[in-house]
Amino acid sequence: MISAFRILLIVCSISLIDTVQATEPMTWPHPLGPEYNRVSRERNIPLDWDDDSPLNADQQDELWTITELPGLHTPLIFNEKLYALFDFTSPIEETKGGSHYGIISWSIKDRDPEARFTQQISSDLPQRCPQPYLVGDPAWRQLFCLNVTGEVVALDSDLGNTLWTHALFDESVSDNLQAQTVAPLIFEHLLIVTWQVTQNNQNMLHCVALDRRNGLPCWQLKRSLSTKVLGSPTPAVLNHQVVLAIPGEEGSVELLQIRTGRFVAKLESSGKSQTIHELLYQDGKLLALSSTEINPTMKSWGIDVWRLVESESSQSSTALKTPQKLAHFDLQSSEMATALLHGDAVFAANSAGTLEVFSIKQQKRLHELPTAEGTMPHLQWIDDQVLLTTNSGLWQAYSCKNSACELLYTKKVGKQIPFLPAISKKQIYVQHINELTAFGPYDNDDAISQLMIPLTKIAQDETSDKPDSIQIIPAAISLSPGYQQAFQVLLFNDQGHYLRTLDPQELTWNWNGPGEITSEKGILTLPIEINRDSRSILDVEFESFRAESIIRVHSPTKQVIAPSAP
Repeated sequence: MISAFRILLIVCSISLIDTVQATEPMTWPHPLGPEYNRVSRERNIPLDWDDDSPLNADQQDELWTITELPGLHTPLIFNEKLYALFDFTSPIEETKGGSHYGIISWSIKDRDPEARFTQQISSDLPQRCPQPYLVGDPAWRQLFCLNVTGEVVALDSDLGNTLWTHALFDESVSDNLQAQTVAPLIFEHLLIVTWQVTQNNQNMLHCVALDRRNGLPCWQLKRSLSTKVLGSPTPAVLNHQVVLAIPGEEGSVELLQIRTGRFVAKLESSGKSQTIHELLYQDGKLLALSSTEINPTMKSWGIDVWRLVESESSQSSTALKTPQKLAHFDLQSSEMATALLHGDAVFAANSAGTLEVFSIKQQKRLHELPTAEGTMPHLQWIDDQVLLTTNSGLWQAYSCKNSACELLYTKKVGKQIPFLPAISKKQIYVQHINELTAFGPYDNDDAISQLMIPLTKIAQDETSDKPDSIQIIPAAISLSPGYQQAFQVLLFNDQGHYLRTLDPQELTWNWNGPGEITSEKGILTLPIEINRDSRSILDVEFESFRAESIIRVHSPTKQVIAPSAP
């Protein structure tokens, strides 16, 4: 019975918002790392593997290899476990359609990995997304899989049990619709999922923030874009607010309150770039990598950097009311490129075989170093070193203190490195095309890292008690005739911080669809007899604030027996 189940989940969904914990810095719970920027805060991980000292010898040791594992992106590492998303589709299953992926988990506490569980993520729905993703949360012990069908599956990370499933596309969407996706983000109680679709020659960006306890939408937005490329959003901090940076029109960047989705600011690129490829936030600065197409195999690239916070480590007030533009750099033209931000240094690697190093303070290029041509590069920051890997199997490490880069180690391995390696507790995990290898010392009890300060602590967004907006949950839902749905309305301050849950009797409810809304309890009841599909708006008002929920009602194919009221 969905009515009582929904009410129970919504009531408890907000009670834990202020008790969430920060991600551990020595984990790798996301394909882009613990802070979504490919930066590891770990220390004492030497990458000078030509050095024969005992420390370096231990670091380059091959611990183990798992064969016959067609991994789909960077493995995840947290809570002494390793998680890999892999494809187990057979030729027979491919002819049947649908998706057949699996999540496999190993315990890596001992010398050899021990299998913990394998969970199939299968669906007969049409495949709409070319790339599935897996992300995790160490504190809440959760996994989230964004499937190629556009379904989000939440799982228990210890046992692999499915907790809930949420479909991004409803039944009215064409089976032929194709979408681009990026790996979801986790912030407090929210799982933020972003995708882009092209319909009627228009590119539309969609973003939805799901309550990750139950899959209910807390906020959602829809934006038009001038490009078919989707850059991954990233959390950041601006003016006592935790914000979400997302791609905007014509190379711009939009900043939204991450808990409410409300618009905060727009950042304009200094160059002519039209397409945002990467957004990276590190130590109070935001980087945008963008491009303009020259021809189908060549792009001109640019990097813009803004300061949003004075310093994450400063003891004084860190708030900036408006972003400060720090630098713009034009890069070498190439087909593919990637960027990395750390401190005062900006790094850019491209498929033309060049690693460029820039100084934000000096406003100039410092180095132009050779790499491998014709392949997609990946960049990571590890203990004052830059690790560059490529699809062709190039492995290069640079010492990069104070923006001065020196090549430490280079090797062309015999296997492709299509994804970023994962780093956790002095061990490096590399996913090749069909196997996964771990490097590093077996005894890693001495692993240490720099402190990772939660964004909420940097923002100090609880300092204001001024009401500024309300949010209705769920912000969108599909229901069947005869069902009941409870709604909850939250009040936020002007910095996007949760203040309190409003009593339904404090609100003005307006419903223009079938059935009725009980204003004393905030419960929508649909009639049993509904003969056609509909899309209606539930509008709620509190003082001068307004919010709405989109309700889709699907007519049944057979007689419905109404569930009993809660």
